Amino acid sequence: MLSARWQKVRRDLWSSRGRMILLIVAVAASLFALGTTLGAYSVLSRELTRAYRATNPASATLETDSVDAPLIDEVRAQPGVAAAEARATVLARVRVGDDWRPLLLFVVPDFSAMRLSSFTRLEGEWPPPTGTMLVDHMALALTGARLGERVMVKTPHGRPTSVKLAGTVWDSGLAPAQMERTVWAYITPATLALIDGRGTLDEVKIVEARAPMNAAAIEGTARRVAELLRGQGHVVSQIQIPPPARHPHQGQMEAIMLMLNGFSLAALLLSGVLVGSMVSAMMVRQVREIGVMKTIGAREGQIAGLYMAMMLVLGIAALSIAVPSSRFVARALASTTAADLNIGIASTFIPWWVLAVQCAAGLLVPFGAAAIPVLRASRMTVREAIHDSGADQESFGTRRVDAWLGGLQGLDMLVRLGIRNAFRRRARLLMTLGLLSSGGAMFLTGMNTAKAWSVRLGEVNTGRKYDLEIRFQRPEPIEKAVGVVRAVPGVGTAEAWGLADASWGADPGVEVIHTYPDKGHNAFRVVGTPPDTRLVNFPLLAGRWLEPGDDGVVVLNHMAAAAAPRAAVGRSVTISVDGAAHTWRVVGLVRDIGSPATAYVSAATFQGVTRTPGATRLLRVATLANDAAGRAAIIRRTEQAVEGAGLGIEFFLPVEELVTAVGEHMAILLGVIMMLAGLMSVVGVLGLGAAMSTSVLERMRELGVMQAVGATRSMVLRVILGEGLFVGATSGLIAIALAVPLSTGVGALVGGLAFRAPLPLVMSLPAALTWLAVALLSSAVATAVPALSASRMTVREALAYV
Repeated sequence: MLSARWQKVRRDLWSSRGRMILLIVAVAASLFALGTTLGAYSVLSRELTRAYRATNPASATLETDSVDAPLIDEVRAQPGVAAAEARATVLARVRVGDDWRPLLLFVVPDFSAMRLSSFTRLEGEWPPPTGTMLVDHMALALTGARLGERVMVKTPHGRPTSVKLAGTVWDSGLAPAQMERTVWAYITPATLALIDGRGTLDEVKIVEARAPMNAAAIEGTARRVAELLRGQGHVVSQIQIPPPARHPHQGQMEAIMLMLNGFSLAALLLSGVLVGSMVSAMMVRQVREIGVMKTIGAREGQIAGLYMAMMLVLGIAALSIAVPSSRFVARALASTTAADLNIGIASTFIPWWVLAVQCAAGLLVPFGAAAIPVLRASRMTVREAIHDSGADQESFGTRRVDAWLGGLQGLDMLVRLGIRNAFRRRARLLMTLGLLSSGGAMFLTGMNTAKAWSVRLGEVNTGRKYDLEIRFQRPEPIEKAVGVVRAVPGVGTAEAWGLADASWGADPGVEVIHTYPDKGHNAFRVVGTPPDTRLVNFPLLAGRWLEPGDDGVVVLNHMAAAAAPRAAVGRSVTISVDGAAHTWRVVGLVRDIGSPATAYVSAATFQGVTRTPGATRLLRVATLANDAAGRAAIIRRTEQAVEGAGLGIEFFLPVEELVTAVGEHMAILLGVIMMLAGLMSVVGVLGLGAAMSTSVLERMRELGVMQAVGATRSMVLRVILGEGLFVGATSGLIAIALAVPLSTGVGALVGGLAFRAPLPLVMSLPAALTWLAVALLSSAVATAVPALSASRMTVREALAYV
């Protein structure tokens, strides 16, 4: 008897193969999204950490006057030092067309014996011969040249020198060059002597032996090494200690990881909703068959077991589609994301637990989602099953629905009937709405996040009223520097600002900062602000901006405030500059997108701290040009004038280049969010299509009755399309509403992790209209195809439809 029942179910499945295929494809889509996001997460979370640690980044770097081999041997012998090497880092520039681009030269004495802050050879000569340099593979495009060609390189006080591009390397310890708009290059001391006139190594890099993950232990060891160097007559100007084992873009990586985890969970929930909706719809059609099976002796457990076995087949079929495709896409996503972050992936192996979670979701979620409708149907009495009409008697024709529909003046009667039909199965309606609106909310969140970031990016320009920032290698006379720049035709304003590296708290002896080897990430600086400056207008988060006559007070930007959680308006903070501690009262907090952690003080306060009256390391320049081409020409003339005056340029940064750099930082994260949001929206649309198609097909007999009492084909179509468009429009409006809190949360998460500044809530009207159109079109297509088929049936065919 059991075999006979199973044969009947198989026949029913075959007769419903169109709907089953829709169900399998829709479930496979959600499992594909789950496998893709979880797989990419598993690879990235493992490889990002492994790749960065594989470079063996230095725990600390001590800047001194000179280093030789005997001195390094003594450092290696110090307690707590696991390894030590001599290096040098030089800020320079490389000529690209008519302009000069920032160039950071890492000087390595012996490429074959390199153990700390290492990198991987890709192609070209190794080690680079004298007069040549290796470049990071992502930086090659920024040079405007190809391997084997020569470029002009200039240090702050050196002469332009022609240097050959000898090869490329992959340095996973550095941020992507495209994001930083800086060329990373590697040379020998002999090449440095050729470019700069000196080949001295002036850095000691060490690795902490006892507690390499403990910043306090690293600082203690670094200070002992500094005492050793000073005891031998060397000057130690600074100790750099980056966050242990954290990549410069760790915040962006963590944001991507959280996004992948969040979307993985969403995909799992969507798959459950989808299966529940589809199985519920399918069981409505099977109720009469269940009644027939019970009349010939089938027990409740046998019936439930047959349908749960069918869910097993469905899950296996969906997994057979989703597993191989999702693993392929997950590897591609992980590889692309890692490459964009300048991380080399050693293996794209996806661990077993991802497959286990995906299989569990593919098998258990259908079981769980189907359990309620299957048990409810199998527990019906024979009389209830045989007389089931497919309508929810509790909800069909309720007074609230009828009253609401009655108030819709001018609405076509057949469209009203279609809307009323949507409420016949409230559980199914809620699941269908939830499925599509969830996908839509994720799509809108992605679009809203992108627009919110555009608003934040715009603050780089609106907060800065200048077009160019010039940083000198050493303090230069203010009168000379400002006079040279103001004499350039087209320059409107030139202001001298103070600039000094800083660290939090009392820092006795040698200054300890927490920046990376690129001298930019995680930097903290104190900036002296000219009185009555009009070149900045950063949005105030609290308090006020500096005023003329201020002394002993400070304004912190949002990055600095995030690094000092107790910092607040009215409280005092202690900041060390040049090894001396200073306590200032916080009077304001500003959002300063594009700058590292910065403490703004008055020019008088800054000069008192640094004891550099009449000198400056930073000029900010505003031009009179109103277009990009005009600004570029003035900036180019300014650069030539400053160089001609013998002022050593360490960094030359047009604000437009800063905007590009900040935008590049967010591009990867936004790309991942948009890709995942698109994936989830596809799952929602597929689920809608499957649910609506099944809903129409299961009512074929009802449609036959309508035609029997005189309904024309167009009338049938209007009823069904009315129901579909109502579901689509309602889901679109729900998606817009859900996108508000979701966009707020994602904006806070992404902005906070990546840039310490939550993104504003910005609702994209084009995105909302686009999704409404997608929802309406999807609903129309999902109902129109089976509706057309139904309307073409004869009354006899429709009444006999199984």
